Formats: sequence, structure tokens, C-alpha cells
Amino acid sequence: MIFVGVLCHRGALNPYLVVPTAIAASIMGANLGYVIGRYTVGSIIARRDRFIFVRRATIEKGTDIARRHGAKLIIPAMFVGGFWLLTSIIPGMIRMKYYRFAIVNALGLILWVIVLTCMGYFGGYVWSRAFMGRSYIIVLIAAVILAFLIIWKAIMKRLKAEG
Repeated sequence: MIFVGVLCHRGALNPYLVVPTAIAASIMGANLGYVIGRYTVGSIIARRDRFIFVRRATIEKGTDIARRHGAKLIIPAMFVGGFWLLTSIIPGMIRMKYYRFAIVNALGLILWVIVLTCMGYFGGYVWSRAFMGRSYIIVLIAAVILAFLIIWKAIMKRLKAEG
């Protein structure tokens, strides 16, 4: 969304069309995440000792916190990197009432889209002057770091299995 704001600043996109479209798409995606969490992920986790790389005890702690604090955590979690997707799946897993989820999530997504787009729009001049011409370098550096982390994890896993 920040990059979309930068593109709006440069005139490549119309912010009056982008923001409502992003809000609608985000709400539809979050509702899909709620359905996935409610009808698939919860039943998969109930049958397994681990889910992806997380142990059952950790998942149970997280769901207990979500049950206690539920709706209060949805909006702040949207602004923490990587947790945006979980803000719709976890309420589905813990079977939060849909109307409560829908209201809080819609308000949070409206806020999320507007704040991040404005950050990109008003910071667009700085971004476009500093990075637009050199964005391929940033992508290359990120790819190298990601490849290094994947190789490192594979090596550490093999060493742990041997020793």
C-alpha cells in the first residue's frame, strides 16, 4: 500500500479510485481468510501436533490470548509486518462471532489502507528521488539475503540431524 501511495504521488494511479478499490479488496480477502480459518485451519490444527513450524502448545497459547482479547488485537496487528493475514485466520479459528469480526476488521482495514497509502503519497517525493531508479538493486539485495537465510537454515538442520 505504501508503494501504491508512491505511485499515486507520481501520478501513475488515481488515489480516489485506488483507495476504495484497495479497501474493498482487503475486506473481501479478510472475509475469505475468516472462512478458511473457521472451516479448514482449525480442524487441521486439531489433528496435528505441529502446524507448519509451530508446536501445538504455542498455538494453544496464541488462541487463548486471541479468545481473551479477540477484537482488541485485530486493528493493531494489521500494522505489524506479517500479521495482516493472521488477523483474519485466527478469528475464524477461534470461532469469533462473524458480525463482530466483520465490523472490527472493516474498520481496521479502512484505517490500514488510508494510513499506508497516505504514508506513500506524502513520502512519495523522497521515495521516488531516492529509490525508483535503483529499485532493482534493493530487490537483488533482498533476494540474496533470502537465499542466504534458506541455505543457512538447511545447513543448520543438517548439522543438527548429524550431531
